[in-house]
Parts: sequence; structure tokens; C-alpha cells
Amino acid sequence: MTTTEKICYLKNNELYTIENGSLIPITLEEIETFKGKINLLLDDNFFFYVGMDHVSITGKKLRAVAKNYLNVIFPSNLTNNYGVFQGNGYTFIYIISDELMSLIDEYPNLFSLARKITTPFTELSSRYNEFIYSDKIKT
Repeated sequence: MTTTEKICYLKNNELYTIENGSLIPITLEEIETFKGKINLLLDDNFFFYVGMDHVSITGKKLRAVAKNYLNVIFPSNLTNNYGVFQGNGYTFIYIISDELMSLIDEYPNLFSLARKITTPFTELSSRYNEFIYSDKIKT
């Protein structure tokens, strides 16, 4: 990380910056005046993850397959906001909580300023082919 880059962590509706492995509270105003790049890390509690068989398609077709898969498992009103992530040989769907959707509506600058938006689970998934994610510990 360079000095012109800041990692912000949104957890329990509080905003932090990560510096030297520590969480330091930060305000939205401080982020808006920061001149460098912002990377936003969203706590996994804002999402519900569902695994599905890996499919070798991308784009709109992948979203359609994921939506059909979700509609079989859940009532459609619970899965309005979702996304799909494909890694090396796996596919998972993340359902975005209403709480996060409210925060996005309430603080659009926070999300529009972010160069990258990710989650701890997504970061682990992209770095490791096989792991068990339980209680936020890689085993």
C-alpha cells in the first residue's frame, strides 16, 4: 500500500481505516477529503453467501443462472439484491442485506469514491483455491 492509498473497513455501521493492522475510526468527511485512492472493505455480515455448482458462463447469462438458482431455494423477495463471484473452479452467489442497501442509499459518496470494494470472504476466495471459512478463520 502506498501513502496515497487508504483501506477503509465498514463494520457494524461504523467506518474504520486499517493502518498497521489496527482499526482506527474515521469519518465520511475525512474520506471525502482524502486525495488518494480508497479501497473499501465491507464486513461479511452484510452478505449471505450461497455456493452453487461451477458453471462456465459469464455476464448476463451467469446472473440469470444465479437468479434461477436462488428462486428455487428462497422466496424471490429475499433475493432482490445479489451478485455472483467466480473463482478458479467455483461459483458463489452473495445476497446483499437490506442494511447494506440502506447504507449505500444513505452514503452514495462513500461507495462512489471507492476504487475497489470487496469483502474478507471474497479476498480469501480469490487468493486460495481450497479453504474452509468458519468464524472468519482460514483453516
